[in-house]
Amino acid sequence: MDEMKGKFTILKGMLVVVLATTLVTSCEKDKKDPIDNLIGTWNAQTTQVEATVGGKTMNQYFTDQGYTSSDAQLLTTLFNTSIQQSFTGNITFNSDKTYTANLGGQADTGTWNISSDNKQITIDSNTDPAIVLNVDQLTSDILKVNWTETGQEDLNSDDVPESISVKVNMTFNK
Repeated sequence: MDEMKGKFTILKGMLVVVLATTLVTSCEKDKKDPIDNLIGTWNAQTTQVEATVGGKTMNQYFTDQGYTSSDAQLLTTLFNTSIQQSFTGNITFNSDKTYTANLGGQADTGTWNISSDNKQITIDSNTDPAIVLNVDQLTSDILKVNWTETGQEDLNSDDVPESISVKVNMTFNK
């Protein structure tokens, strides 16, 4: 009888190990690959813009150029609004690593790639230079990205180009 009880205890122990292994394995399969989360159509929800000119906020730049604080704020708001409007619409990431987008009323197509650490998405347009998006959050229904564009432009007609930096933070929903 003791021998049977011992075999039963061993059998019970093996059953517990098999069940635990099955549960762990099935839970790992439930985790979605970030690429699977990315595939689909994303609608732009919010866009935040932070712009600097020569290291100063855009508002401060306009104030330094002699604009009243209310006019400087108005110009900054107009600039930010025009950037935000250019990012209304949607983008569809396809499983074959192509995308189609309609942002700011402009249609675009190309290819996409996500980095091995899932922290950057490269959008390579068929008509525009590639852009690298930093991924702040990617779930099955929320995509938050940011990127910074820099350039030189003579904003005040003094024949000296100012250094301009624009950081864009966007939230998309499926």
